[in-house]
Order: sequence, then C-alpha cells, then structure tokens
Amino acid sequence: MARRIAALHGDDWLLGQAPPDALPESARWKELDRVGEWLPATVPGNVRADLVRAGRIPDLTFGLQAKESQWVDDHCWWLVRDLTLAASTGERVHLVLRGVDYASDLFFNGHHLGRHEGMFSAQVVEITDLLAADNRLAVRIVGSRWLPHDRSSVRDKLLNYVESWITGLAARFPHRRDTLKCQMGFGWDFAPPLRTMGLWDEVYAVVSGQVFIRDVVARPRLAQGGASLAVRVDLDAREGMRVRLRATLVGDTFEAAPLVVEQAVDLPGGKSWQPMELEVAAPRLWWPWDQGRPDLYRLVVEVWEGEQLLDTVVQSVGLREVALEGWTFYVNGRPVYARGASWVPADILPGRVGEADYALLEQARRANMNMLRVWGGGLREKRAFYDLCDRRGILVWQEFPLACAFLSHYPRSDEYLDLVEAEAGAIVRDLRNHACLALWCGGNEFNPRRNAPLVATLERVVQREDPTRPFLPASPVEGDSHNWAVWHHFEPPGAYRDDKASFASEFGLQAAPVVESLRRFVPEEDLWPPGAAWVYHGADLSKLWRYARPFLAEKEPSLASFVAAGQRAQAQGLQIAIEHYRRRKAAGQG
Repeated sequence: MARRIAALHGDDWLLGQAPPDALPESARWKELDRVGEWLPATVPGNVRADLVRAGRIPDLTFGLQAKESQWVDDHCWWLVRDLTLAASTGERVHLVLRGVDYASDLFFNGHHLGRHEGMFSAQVVEITDLLAADNRLAVRIVGSRWLPHDRSSVRDKLLNYVESWITGLAARFPHRRDTLKCQMGFGWDFAPPLRTMGLWDEVYAVVSGQVFIRDVVARPRLAQGGASLAVRVDLDAREGMRVRLRATLVGDTFEAAPLVVEQAVDLPGGKSWQPMELEVAAPRLWWPWDQGRPDLYRLVVEVWEGEQLLDTVVQSVGLREVALEGWTFYVNGRPVYARGASWVPADILPGRVGEADYALLEQARRANMNMLRVWGGGLREKRAFYDLCDRRGILVWQEFPLACAFLSHYPRSDEYLDLVEAEAGAIVRDLRNHACLALWCGGNEFNPRRNAPLVATLERVVQREDPTRPFLPASPVEGDSHNWAVWHHFEPPGAYRDDKASFASEFGLQAAPVVESLRRFVPEEDLWPPGAAWVYHGADLSKLWRYARPFLAEKEPSLASFVAAGQRAQAQGLQIAIEHYRRRKAAGQG
C-alpha cells in the first residue's frame, strides 16, 4: 500500500471554553461535557481568530480593540474534531500535530495521549489500537495566563522586569524568556501583546503498513563532476521483519531518468535507522535564482515486504553545498553576495497564515532579494514557506525563536535547556532537507557569552542533526551589524556611510503606509493628528516626524503630505544604505 494521509485540518473543528474549575488530569476528558457553548473553529488557526469569527471579540487589527481580548488568556480552551478513520488488518495509524501553541493535553477517544509543551515540535502518536467506528480528537490548550514563569532566578526576574520597561519590549510580560514561543506574541515594536494559543500548524493522520517511516534525512555531497546523496531512513516497525528499502531519485523541476537503489534489511521491532547512498553521475545542481536554476529532485523512499508496499515518503531535495567563510556565503563553491531582508511573521496570529500570504516571497524575488533572514522573534514558518523558497531559489538564514536579552539572559536550568534541545531539534529536523536553507543562527540580539549554556545547547543540536550547514551563535556577532543609528538613535541617513561592518543583517527606517491602509486599522478620530491607535500599532511618532520633516513643504501638514514625506524619507534612507553596503562588496562584505 502507498502511504495514505488523512488531512484533519480545516473547518470541521469546534472551540469550547474550559470550565474554570479544572478537573484532575485523569478525569479532564470529562470537562467536554461541561463546556457551555461550542463555536466553529478552523485549524490551522488560533483561539482568538475563532472568537473573532464568532463575534465574541472584535477585530484585533482595528484601533485598540486587541486590548479587549486579553481575557482570553485567563481561560483554557478545548479544540475538538469528530472523524471517521478506518484501518484495515495490518495497517497502522499515526496522528501528527505539527504545531500546538503552547502547552496542551492530547486526547483520542477519551484516552490521554500526553501533555506537551512547545510550539514547534510535532507530536506523533500511534492511535491504531484506539480507533473506533466514530472517533473524537480533542486538544486542551492551557491558557496563556499559566505560561511558565519560574525558570529564571530571583535576580534574573528583577532584571527581566527592569529590561522590559526600559526597552518597551513585552513590558506586560517580562517572563517571556521562560518559554520557547514566538516572542513577537508578547508584544513588539510592530506587534501588539497577544499571547497566541491554538493549533497553529497542520494536523493529519498517516496510515501505513506494519513499518512506519518516521523521517527521511537527505544530505547531498558534491565531488568533481558528480554528486552523491546520503539518505538516512528512520523506521518504526511493529515487529522484527525482513524488508526491502528502495530509494528513487527523479527530476522534479526537469526531466531525468530515475536513479534507483535497493537494499534488503533485517529490521528489529521498534525504532531504527538505515543508511542508503545514491551516486548521481551528472547532477543538476540547485542554485540561488541569481546564480542559476534552482533545480530540484524528487526523492521517493519505499519500504517493501515481499510484494507488499508498507510505506512511502516523497520529498523534494536539491543537490548543493553551502558554506560561510568570514562573511561571504558560498553555494557550490561559488561566492554569493547576499541581498535581502529580515522576515517577520506575516500575521499577528501566525496560525492564520496560509500559502497565499507567502505571496510576499514573490515580491521579495521581484525586489532582487536572494536571501531572507527568518528573524528570531518569529517562527519556524510553515512548510509552504520553505517549499516556495526552494522553488524560487531564495536562500534562508534561519534563526531559532529567541530574541532580545540585553541586561538579562535566558534561563540556565536543566529543565529549560532540555526544552530548548527538544524544540530546536524539532525545528532542525523539520527544515534540514530544504535546499534553500543556508544557515542556522541562535537568535536575535542576545550576548552569546552571557548565554553560553543556551548557545552550547543550540550548537550541539545543529551538529547532531544537521552538520552540513554553518551555525552562528546569534545575530549580530563580530562582523555583523544591526545598524539602528538611523531611526532609533535619530542619526541622519548619511550615517549609514560610517558603517564598516562586513555584513548588515538589520537596518532601516519606518514610514507610515498609504492613507487607504491607515484607514483599515486606525479609527477616523485618531487618523489626524495621530492619536493613540497610531502608537498602539507601533508608530514611533517622534522618529516619524524627525525623518519626515525635511520633506514637508507646509507648516501645517495634512495626513496625506505627512505620509508622502515619510515615505520619501524612507526611500532616501534605504537608497543611501543599500548603495553604501553594495559599494563595500569590493571591500569583502558578504
């Protein structure tokens, strides 16, 4: 049999508010009978998004209305789906939840399958022996009020409070570093404080034979005139058996004769892994779009018992190598000048982001960007993001979801570092087969020395799970620049020309969007002069005025002239910075 996947995401879910007097864990399933009201829900999604659709809270993007949803954090929530799922004799069924935000209990037909903490690690649970004619999947999401807040020492907690108020970042939630969760959700200079909850990524069931392929790792190696693909197949057999592994490599973005490798294996019962090697005589290499074609192969891995197909996994892979020497990236041995931007989540509720939102990648491509830095205050994005970067030839600098520790540091307890190892390991395993992935980075704006236990854990994970790519402890590190002299420090745009860094991974200045966009999220009474809604939506008015003023002709500007002046200032500033950094290419800047 070929693998069957039953998609469980979609609009067939229900959302219910858990009763305030929680039952003991052993009886928590019975809470479902005490839920007062069930509302339609969508997965992937977010508890707040479902409440907005049901009219229980207002549009979170308009005015100050996001504040009216803070009560949501004070409750636990149930997400429930009924399903019909049958398995024939000899088949196995595994339930996969790719992303639950943040702490949860998982139930299937009344059986508690476990408690989980972590936004990025998938939960994979076998449910073969629990299947019935009618089935109920239920996830209990712990309210954000009860997020972990005791993993830092008393001294560090005090520093967290001081730092949060000085910087203005997550001022209401100084314990944000006690979790490994999208940091933007605690409030940022471009995002309101909304501690997200829900099933933010796909949910599905996998039906296989007696052997289940848990993972396939594909590592390309280039040699003179050829290439090889080292494949590791992670297997889960219900019992010991002799099987035949088959790996087939065919062109995905081009026509090519299939390359097939087979080998017989005596599998033990339980989990094991098996290596395979494919030699590609005349490889079509994957390149960033500005260096060549981003060609991809399709790798098909199958497990056979005699003439019976037990399981199949299909993945796209690119044959390429990437390296970082100094601050110059090399792809397939060729230096590539990195031109791009930092990527932040495309929605304040990441669960709502779908493939259509990733159309932003095409805009990046049309702007001649060949690299995107997935910023550490954000996410491991959804699968479609990396698939599209593979196909568009856009390199990805991927940071772990850790951001901004200036006075303080991340927790150093074994409990926290174990969480980091689990979540970071899941992120690496999820992304390592993508050709677009060029670099792992520990995160955004923290001191690697002061966070040595954290950095050591991340580096150990990368070395174990994906030693083929470079690792940076944080951004910025020596030679890298987050140049905010312009904007945050009020320097004139010409100050960009003083930056002698070898690499610039952050710079820029803000401008207001067009008036039509402002009206979508700012109430009329706040539009002009700028009112409280501007500030709540991240407008730093003192800086906006400072950079717009030289471009304003009238003493009493209108909203339209203020917007136009700010955008001209932004364009001029970016032009000065980009031209400066590109001139420094000759000086060895990456």
